Amino acid sequence: MPAGNWAFAYIMCAYEKGIVSGIDKNHFNPNSDITREDMTKIIYNTISDTVNTADEGYDVFDDDNEISDYAKTAVYALKSAGIINGIDENTFAPKTLASRAQAAQLIYNFMSSQYANAAAKKRLTTEKESTSVSSKRENVLNLLVSLGMIDGTFDFNYNAEIKKGYFAQMAAYIKGMPEGYKATGEVFSDVSLTNEYAPSIEFLAQLGVLDNEQNFYPNEPITLSEAVKIILGVTDYSYFAEELGGYPTGYNAIAAKKQLMSGVECGYNDILLGGDMVSLLFNSLKLNIVNITGPNSFEEDTALTILEKWHNVFSHRGIVVANSLTTFYSESDLPENSIQLDSGGKYINLNCGTTDIANEIGGYVTVYYRYDEALDKSVCLYYEMNKGMNDIVTISLDDVEEMIDNTISYYDDEDEKIVVLLLDENYSVIYNGTYYPDKKSLTKEFLDNKNGEISVVDNNSDGRYNIIRVVAYETYVVNNVLSKSSLIFDKHDDGISINIDESLFEEYSLTFADGTKAVIEDLVNGTVISVAANDEKCTARVIKMIVSDRKISGVITEVEQIGETTTIILDNSDKYRVNKKAEKSLPGVGSGISAYLDAFSNIAYIGNNNTGVFQYGLVIASHRDKGVSRKISMKIYGSGLKSEIYSLTPNAVIDGTRCKSYDDAYTKISMVGTVTVGSSNLPTGVFPVRYKLNDNNEISELDTPIVGTDEGMNSLTHISSSTSVFSSDGSLGFSIPTDTTTTHIAIRTTNLSDKAYLEDDNYLSYGSATSMTRGNSYYLAAYKVDNSSPYAALIITYNGYGMSYNHTFLTVNKVYKVYDEGTNEVLSCVEGIINGAMKKVKVSPKYESTFEGLKLIQGDVIRYDTDYLGHLVYVDSSTAVVKYNKDDKTVTLKNISKGQTELINVKEVEQSTHVFHGYVKSRAEGLIEFVYASGGTTKTINIRPNDIEWNNTSNILYAQINASTPVTVYDSSEKENHRVYAGTYDDIADYVHNGNDAYSRILLRYRSDELKEVVVFNDASLVE
Repeated sequence: MPAGNWAFAYIMCAYEKGIVSGIDKNHFNPNSDITREDMTKIIYNTISDTVNTADEGYDVFDDDNEISDYAKTAVYALKSAGIINGIDENTFAPKTLASRAQAAQLIYNFMSSQYANAAAKKRLTTEKESTSVSSKRENVLNLLVSLGMIDGTFDFNYNAEIKKGYFAQMAAYIKGMPEGYKATGEVFSDVSLTNEYAPSIEFLAQLGVLDNEQNFYPNEPITLSEAVKIILGVTDYSYFAEELGGYPTGYNAIAAKKQLMSGVECGYNDILLGGDMVSLLFNSLKLNIVNITGPNSFEEDTALTILEKWHNVFSHRGIVVANSLTTFYSESDLPENSIQLDSGGKYINLNCGTTDIANEIGGYVTVYYRYDEALDKSVCLYYEMNKGMNDIVTISLDDVEEMIDNTISYYDDEDEKIVVLLLDENYSVIYNGTYYPDKKSLTKEFLDNKNGEISVVDNNSDGRYNIIRVVAYETYVVNNVLSKSSLIFDKHDDGISINIDESLFEEYSLTFADGTKAVIEDLVNGTVISVAANDEKCTARVIKMIVSDRKISGVITEVEQIGETTTIILDNSDKYRVNKKAEKSLPGVGSGISAYLDAFSNIAYIGNNNTGVFQYGLVIASHRDKGVSRKISMKIYGSGLKSEIYSLTPNAVIDGTRCKSYDDAYTKISMVGTVTVGSSNLPTGVFPVRYKLNDNNEISELDTPIVGTDEGMNSLTHISSSTSVFSSDGSLGFSIPTDTTTTHIAIRTTNLSDKAYLEDDNYLSYGSATSMTRGNSYYLAAYKVDNSSPYAALIITYNGYGMSYNHTFLTVNKVYKVYDEGTNEVLSCVEGIINGAMKKVKVSPKYESTFEGLKLIQGDVIRYDTDYLGHLVYVDSSTAVVKYNKDDKTVTLKNISKGQTELINVKEVEQSTHVFHGYVKSRAEGLIEFVYASGGTTKTINIRPNDIEWNNTSNILYAQINASTPVTVYDSSEKENHRVYAGTYDDIADYVHNGNDAYSRILLRYRSDELKEVVVFNDASLVE
């Protein structure tokens, strides 16, 4: 097949990856028809590492004897996987030519299978690995520089087009062109003796590598195909290529067979760039020597490589068992910048050279080294991880779920599930550079509040990880530095200090986040320093420090709590994780902050930036001292998520007018009338405000709902209320516009007349308006302050219900008590599945009694809200609480009609969150047909749906579900501890009326017209 054929590149790529092969060693026959068994074989080769082979005793086709031996494994593996079928009930017809329709059906079956996702993930992994290609190429470049092939005194351009003359020089070095070799005559008319590449070009010409043409065109770019031809010429593999048809077909075939293009990204006919040349040259050096044994007689010496024979570079494979600091179990006695390699029981000591191989302790590597006479040592020039022997999993410390009983469990963000890794009984821990003597103390709790990652290494392919490498940074905020003693004191706790005297450490690093060197004088007050130090018990002390002087500021618009992690979003939409030490000083939504970031862009320290910035709140009470001072205090529920008492300055600006005295200020405050929220009034003296604090934490400026005579248009003014509100995400109504910065104060009581309720923070919550949902039971007061903007600044609601569209279901697994270190109390904890992952949520002490009254049991489905600590403070018992009572065989749906479950609402409300409940009638190709069960207030539905009209089209709905839709299953027939689990589409069983099969009752949550998640209730015991 000619290289110019449109399919050449695709075929060669598939050939190189082992997906296709030729009809013999010299021919592919691209225009021939394909049989059904060959088509099946190609699909199987694509996914052979993800699809299981057929079980023993599988049913064979009637024409099994006609299936070729090479295709049988593929045919029956894909048959077991449900990807292929016979042409009739049990005939495969392997030698029949595949029709276009059959090919389309096979591809469709494959794409609909789980293996397509696995293949896609494999491709994604390959793409992710390609992101590290540049760093690998840099290491390879260092090898080529050390061999003298590339001039290392200049920055190498990985994206430069490679000229033919320059590549000729590279190829000549591969062959080992003698040093000082000079050109003696003009081989090509366009290459003069003064041309810098003339010696290399003449050397290659004498070897017979270059074509016998008049011109060489040394300044023109070379293509990959042309480069391959030269490489195979200088390495004598051209003999094999000529046997396969010569240039270009034979050359490209040999290049593919010898993996010459491994790591090369350009196509055969594309111009070769610098980065691809680096990979090509390295692959060339790893080729074996070809010996010429006679006329037209040649053979490959598989025991000797070009690197070894022509460049004295040798290689060994093995496990890095020690560096100059540590072994797996003790201190190391190796010289500085050295490693020890266990190569099948043979121990080899090497100098690391300029490589970072010392960091790969525990890894199975291939090392390329050369003896250095000046050092009298063998020096590592380059190394690469052996993919076949190493299974390395790198986990962010944030994702670690548990470390117990020789296991590590972590949350896989990509697959959205918990993964458990098994450790070898004799596993070793390398913590921040040296062995960790007390490995049993390496727990999740020990790693909490640290930044970094864990790499677990299985270097013998036994499925158990025998090396744990931990890099863990602790964060400090500089309060002051004693430069003479190199002591740094922490701003969070003056009792904490660290000594960073360089003389105390064998390995020491102090840099800024960009890698530039820092000095102790750079550690001024407020500087954040991330420190990774090894265990103090180790003789060899190691410390690595990263200095960050980044500072951010803004207004908090949202606080998220996921597990133990707190994250804030600012008004510029930037998102930051908050370190545990800084959480204590974290204000609530609507507060302005200035914060210092660590090297990992996490908030390490929060300064008060509220001075001069308007905040929003609800005045609960005002008080004036009866003494001489007549001082005024106000109790305000605001961004601190609790009621705070602030004093007014005597000359505070209230509603645009500066007060002359406390009496004047109190008069203005007393003028605020009763504020109406919906059809009810707030108690006298309770009203919304916006306010500024001065440096003494006193109120210096105050806006009330009254518009003062000297007040500008940008004041706190009342807007007529409605039964619904509007958010910029489109999930709410259309009466009062809000955006992500709009503050929302929710009053969770209907008893507004009793002021004691409002003085209890348990009945108030503070957040942004995006936490609201549409509904006809909201009563609200809205205030806007910016005349140029349509958005309200503050929303106050009471008697509201419902959750935001992004509040997912939690299917309860169990409820129990835990000790909470933050509150020093024993709290209730609810555990269950959220979006396919098991989560635990502690209950706020303020909500404890209400929560206990819910009497949640396994299988219940709730949606909830949390406070800024991540503690559960509210369960939405109106929208989607499903009580499953196995003994009564009934399901109680509480007020589910308020969750927009009526069909008329679905048609009218295009962007909203709504919930359906129903019974599965059938499933087909990602489509669920179910009978919709309309629910009313506290309506009880029989769990055996015998009375349902299955053929009534008015109550039949369809849900389109894909592999990414989270499915949670409650199955009462399972064991007690495994009834609630993350499931898949396959867990949703069809209902068989009066049959013996299981049926599914399902709860579906929609956002607009998109199905966001499904909860499945399976119970075979309930089928009559």
